[in-house]
Amino acid sequence: MKITVKAVEGLLPEPDLSRLKADFQNYKEGLYTPNYFGRDGDFSHPLLARQEELWHLHLAESEPPTWPRWKSQYQRTSDHWLVYCPGFYNPKYYLLIAVLKHDAHNQAHNIDLMNGLAAIAEDFRQRF
Repeated sequence: MKITVKAVEGLLPEPDLSRLKADFQNYKEGLYTPNYFGRDGDFSHPLLARQEELWHLHLAESEPPTWPRWKSQYQRTSDHWLVYCPGFYNPKYYLLIAVLKHDAHNQAHNIDLMNGLAAIAEDFRQRF
């Protein structure tokens, strides 16, 4: 299944952005899970985040970013997240929206931040 990955401008500097997009594409196509990708889950709040299908993927925080091989993807949790959403009309399109670093769990409780991320997702999902 071929997917398309887009990113919010300025998400990461190059070449980090190109690597993340390529790894995310391969992950979503089911080819492989990069060793720095962790648990993948949707947001349960606020309501707008749920409606716009915001998801977050835990990213390894170590240097180099990786988890022990014995940890299953579900066990790989961190406070460093990639926030993304699928397209509405075409679920094979994804938008990488933000990277929340070092205190992602606390940031996820910031209603203004979450509604802002959901608004970006809404704009993308109205087109894709």
